[in-house]
Amino acid sequence: MGRRPTFGKTIVMANEIPVQSIVGENTKAFDTESPKPSLTEMIEKYEKLLSDIKSSPPSKPEDEPNSQEALLAAYRELLPLALMLANERYPAAILWLAENYAKGIPQLSLEPNSSQAIEVLEEGYRKKIPEIMAALGKSKLFTNGPFNFVTKDTKDGLKILEEAAEKGSSDANYALGRFFCFYDSNQALKKYLNFEKAVKYLKAASDKGHALAHQELASRYYWGEGVERDTNMAVRIFRKYANQGYHFARIDLARALIDRLIPDPRTPSNDRRVLENEAFDNLDRLTNQKIVSTWDKKSFYTLMYYRLLGVCYLRGIGVPVNEGKAIKFLSIAATGTYTDAAELIESYYKKRVRHPDEEIEKAIAWSEPKARYKEIVKYCEEFSGQDVKQNGKNYLPHLHLVGNDGTGRRMFVNILASKLVQMDVLDKAEVTEINFINLAFIRRQSDIAEEINRFSRNWYGGVLIIYSEMMPARSDEVIAEKIFSDWLSRLIQEEKTLVVLFDDRNRETMRRWSGYEARLASQLRYKIEFSDYTAEDMTQIFMSLSQKTNLNVEADVKDALHGIITKRMAVESMKQQNTYLIERLLQECLTNISAQRVQDASSLLITKELLPAEKSRNEDINLLLQPLDELVGLESVKEQIQQLVGLLQLNKARRLAKMPETFVSLHSVFSGNPGTGKTTVARLLGRILAGLGYLPSGHVVEVSRGDLVAQWIGQTAPLVLGAVNRADGGVLFIDEAYALTRSDSGRDFGFEAVDTLLKLMEDRRDRFVVIAAGYEDEMKNFLESNTGLKSRFTRSIAFPNYSCDELIQILNGFLLKQSYCLDANAETKIRQFIDQLDDKGLKDFGNGRGIRTVFERTVAKQAGRLSKAIKIDVEKSKIIREEDIWLPEDLIEKRKIGF
Repeated sequence: MGRRPTFGKTIVMANEIPVQSIVGENTKAFDTESPKPSLTEMIEKYEKLLSDIKSSPPSKPEDEPNSQEALLAAYRELLPLALMLANERYPAAILWLAENYAKGIPQLSLEPNSSQAIEVLEEGYRKKIPEIMAALGKSKLFTNGPFNFVTKDTKDGLKILEEAAEKGSSDANYALGRFFCFYDSNQALKKYLNFEKAVKYLKAASDKGHALAHQELASRYYWGEGVERDTNMAVRIFRKYANQGYHFARIDLARALIDRLIPDPRTPSNDRRVLENEAFDNLDRLTNQKIVSTWDKKSFYTLMYYRLLGVCYLRGIGVPVNEGKAIKFLSIAATGTYTDAAELIESYYKKRVRHPDEEIEKAIAWSEPKARYKEIVKYCEEFSGQDVKQNGKNYLPHLHLVGNDGTGRRMFVNILASKLVQMDVLDKAEVTEINFINLAFIRRQSDIAEEINRFSRNWYGGVLIIYSEMMPARSDEVIAEKIFSDWLSRLIQEEKTLVVLFDDRNRETMRRWSGYEARLASQLRYKIEFSDYTAEDMTQIFMSLSQKTNLNVEADVKDALHGIITKRMAVESMKQQNTYLIERLLQECLTNISAQRVQDASSLLITKELLPAEKSRNEDINLLLQPLDELVGLESVKEQIQQLVGLLQLNKARRLAKMPETFVSLHSVFSGNPGTGKTTVARLLGRILAGLGYLPSGHVVEVSRGDLVAQWIGQTAPLVLGAVNRADGGVLFIDEAYALTRSDSGRDFGFEAVDTLLKLMEDRRDRFVVIAAGYEDEMKNFLESNTGLKSRFTRSIAFPNYSCDELIQILNGFLLKQSYCLDANAETKIRQFIDQLDDKGLKDFGNGRGIRTVFERTVAKQAGRLSKAIKIDVEKSKIIREEDIWLPEDLIEKRKIGF
C-alpha cells in the first residue's frame, strides 16, 4: 500500500468535490503561486474567522442575503485554512475538522460524515500528535464529548491515553486520572478503580497546569482517596482555582469549609468566623453572577450548591440564620441524590412544626388561642412586606400570654413561631427563655445592663419568652425591674425579635412592668387567655398523648380515666394541674405496662387494670406514722409531728364540710446537735404530708450553702430556683441553714439566697415545704437575721441529744441487724464513756451518728482480733467483748501539743 492521504486530500476524497468548487474563486490567499503565509499568520487568521462565526447571530429570513453571504464567506475561508493548519499538525484545526465532519457544515452543503471524522482523528494519532491522541483516547473511554460517535473500546482507549501521557499531554493525564477514580454506574469498569493510579496521573496533569486536574486532585485530598487525607491541602487547591474563576471549584471549596474545617473543634474560633464568611461568599458569588441558573437543575454541582446554601442559612454560616430560606434550598437539594439534605430537613422538623395550621386545629380546648392565631396570621400576611421590614420593625405580633402552667402556652408559641418562619416574618423559630429572677437581685445598674446584653446574643430573629415569678420587695429589685422594662420596650421597637410575656392569671407582671414603661401594654399587641383544662379536656389530651406514644386505649377505659383525673384535680397543687397531671398519669400507666413485661410494643394496650390505683390516703395514716413511732427516743419530736398531723386531718375534714380551715404553715426549723435524727424525721414527714394529700410526692431534696450560693453576680438566684424546682411537690431540706447568713458582709451572696428563697416560699406555699436545720443557738441567730425568716418559719422543733440508754438502744439495733450482741463488760464500758461525755458537756460525739461510728469501728476491731486465730469460730464472732470496743477517747482526753 502507498502512503496514506494527507488531511487536505482526505477532504477532497471524502466529499468527491474539488476544493476549488467548495471555496469558490476567492482563493488568492492560498494560491500556490502566492507566497505561503507563516504559521503564526495562519493561526491568527484561523482564530479570527472562528471568532467571527461564533459571534454571528442566528440567521433570519429578513437578514438574508447579507448575513448568510457573510457567514458563507467566512466558512469558505476557514475550511482551506483549517486544512492547511492540519497539515502543519496544528491540533485545534485537526479537532475542528473532525468535529465539523461529524456534524456537517450546512453552509457549504457538507453532510455529516462520522467515518471521515474518525479518519481525521486516526490520522492525527498516526502522526503522534498528543492532543489528538488524547481526544481519540477519551472518545473510546467516555460517552460524553464531541466525538461520542467513536466506538467504545476501554483497552484501546487506555493504551492511546497512556501513549499521549508519555508524550506530555496534560489532558491525557487528566483523563486517565478521572477514569481510575470514576466508573459511573458501569459495573464492568469497576475493576479499573484504582485511586493510587488516579492520583499519579492527576498529579502529572496538575504539574503541567491543568486546572481541572488541580480540582480533581484536591478532591482526592479531601476524601483521602489514593493519598493521605489532608483537608487543608484540598482547601488551598480549591481556593486557588476558585479565585481564578472556576465555578465548580467555588462549590468544592465551600463544601470543604462547611463540612470539614468549620465543624473541626481544632479550628480556632477566630479562624472559624473567617472561614464561615469565605464559604458563604463563594456561594453568594455564584448566586449574584447567576451562574447556577445556567446549569442542569439535577446536576451534581447544582444540587450541592443548594444543599450548602441551605446549611449556611440553617446554621448561620457567613450569613444570619434564616430557617425559611434554609428549608427552601434544602428541599431543592433533596429532590436529587442528596439524602443528607432530606435528613437535615427531617432533623429540623423534629424541633419545629411542619404543618402549624393543622397543629392549631388539632389542639384541644383552645377556643381563644385558635381565634387569635388566625388573627395574627392574617395580620402578618398584610404587614410583613419587605417595605414594612425595612421601614418599621415594630410590625411583629408581640404576645402577652396569660394563664397557669401546663395550659399550652409554650406549645402555642412553638406553633406560631414555625408559621411565622414559613411566612418569612421571622428568620428562625428558635425560642429563648429568660426569667427576671436572673436579674432581680443584681445590685448595680451597670451589672444589670451587662447581664441583659449577655442574654441578647441568641434570640435576634427568633422568639424571646420572658416570665417572672418574682415580686418586688426591696428598692434595688424595683430598680432592676425598671431597667428591664425600659430595655424590653426598646427591644420590641428596634429589633426583629418576637417578644412573648408569660403572665399569671392576675396579670401581675404586666401591671408591674407597665407602671415603669407605659408603652409595654400597647407594644404587646396580642393578649391571649389560656384557660385551665377541664377534666373532659384532660381526658381527651390523655387519649391524644397515648396515640403519639403508640399506645391503644380500651373503649371502656375513658370513664374510669375521667374519674381518676377528677379526683386528682381536687387534691393536686396548681403546679401539678393541666398537662403536668396528664403526663404524670401517662407515665404511671407506662410503668404498669412495663411491669407486665409486654414484648410486642405495637400491641400495647391500656386497660382498666393498668390505670394507676387511687388509694384513700386517710386510711393509711397509721402506717405512715408507724416508722416515726419506731424511732428511738425523740418523744417531744414525735408529739409535735402527731399534733401537726391531727391539725391537717381536721382541716381536711372541715374542707369536706365546706367550713373555714385553720392556717397551717408547714415550713419548719429543726434545731439540734448532729446525729439527733433531723434528716430522718424530715424524710418521714415528707411521706406523711404526701399521704395526707398536702404534697404530691413527698420526696426530700437535701442541700447546703454550697448548693445555693454562687461566687458570681447573678448566679445565686438561679441556683436557689433550681433547688426549689427539684423539690417541687416535696421537701427542701437545708442542712446547716445558718451558714447562709454567717457573713457580716452585705455583699455576701448568702443573703441573696435567703431573699430568693423567701420569695419562692411565698409564691409556691402550696407546692413544697422548706425545713431548715442546724445547731439550736445558730438557728436562733439565723431566724433573727431576717424578719422574713421569722414570719415564714413559724414552726420550730427541737431535737434533744440522746440519753445514754437511748444510744445503747440504737447501738443494739445496729448490732441486732448484723447478728451481734454486747457482753456485759462491753456495754458497761460504753455507758461509762457516754456518762463522761455528758459530765464534760461535749457535743462533738455526734449522738446517733457517733454511735453508728462506734458500731462500725468496733465490728472492724473485732474482725482484726478474730483474724489472728487459726480457725475462726463463727458463733463466738457474734459476741462483742470489752476489748473489741472502739471509742473516740480523744474527746475525753485532749492530746497535749508540744514535748
